[in-house]
Amino acid sequence: MENWLLLITYSRNICAHHSRFWNRELSLKSRKITTELPFNWIDTNGVARNKSYFYISVIKYLLDRVNPNNNFKENLEELLIKYDNIDYIKSMGFPTDWKNEPLWES
Repeated sequence: MENWLLLITYSRNICAHHSRFWNRELSLKSRKITTELPFNWIDTNGVARNKSYFYISVIKYLLDRVNPNNNFKENLEELLIKYDNIDYIKSMGFPTDWKNEPLWES
């Protein structure tokens, strides 16, 4: 949990200071998750823990705990559609089947 809060703080600082978040390798890398999480999560095999996708997944996971009726997924999908010239699979580390992950299906 502590590591994830650091990732969120780091993400916030990148965005608040108008830096690029979407297409970079982030300097903070999440620790490997060694226990099974109690709620829907992603398959982290092959997922870079220092790319935007992992950070965004952490935010969604925690947001779903505090506000289960949030619109985060819908807002994210709208942004990805709006900026369809961005190859988010490659540049942000999204797996091609990310929408089928348990975290994103809910």
